[in-house]
Amino acid sequence: MERSIKEKMGFVTEEKLVQKNLLMLNQRRLKRVFLGVHS
Repeated sequence: MERSIKEKMGFVTEEKLVQKNLLMLNQRRLKRVFLGVHS
């Protein structure tokens, strides 16, 4: 029981990290597009 909870927690934190990385990549891409349009 305890192990499965820890595994779930680990999975959740990994998922959050992946989502954060995707957000950062999207923001960089948007910034590049924005700068490209205005330059």
